[in-house]
Amino acid sequence: MLRYIVIFCFLFYIPSAVAELYVEKQILTKIENSWNDITTMSASFTQINADGTVEEGIFYLTKPYKSRFEYLDKKNEIIITNKNLLNIVDSSGYQIDGYPLGDNPLKKIMGKEISLSEIFNINKIIQVNNHYQIEALSQSQGEMGKAVFYFSKETFDLKKWEITDEFNNITVLEFTNLKKNISLSQNLFVVRYN
Repeated sequence: MLRYIVIFCFLFYIPSAVAELYVEKQILTKIENSWNDITTMSASFTQINADGTVEEGIFYLTKPYKSRFEYLDKKNEIIITNKNLLNIVDSSGYQIDGYPLGDNPLKKIMGKEISLSEIFNINKIIQVNNHYQIEALSQSQGEMGKAVFYFSKETFDLKKWEITDEFNNITVLEFTNLKKNISLSQNLFVVRYN
């Protein structure tokens, strides 16, 4: 009798697991297609830092790799990225500090075409209210970290990310007022060097 119960459980579990994987793959494909259709975007953001402080600003993206974070409460500090560097610049556009991006997963997300399953080991995809929540670990050599992404169930737009670094510090960015495929000046991404 026990053997029949084990066989029944096995036969019941396998189709449901396969169906779940199929649904997750469909969701991932829709999210990737939506993200890959974006060439430029802007959004307001709220950033919650590991120490609990909250900052707000405006985010700009031009693919591949160019992004700009303008902090509203730090009038003299802007973060600009390109393929190789994350630059902290002053309000005049002059570089203060530059940090190599290396093989960082967030850099890869800003690429022209992405496949989330090639960038991350996807732990799980779950539905939370009106979002898909994707829990992922970096696949990059030497880049430790975990990420949780929230995408709209309706539009598949990125709504929020939670990044956990190698020291278990969590930084949360939540995006609102998202505008896609808009005209952006390339001057937004210019860093001047002294």
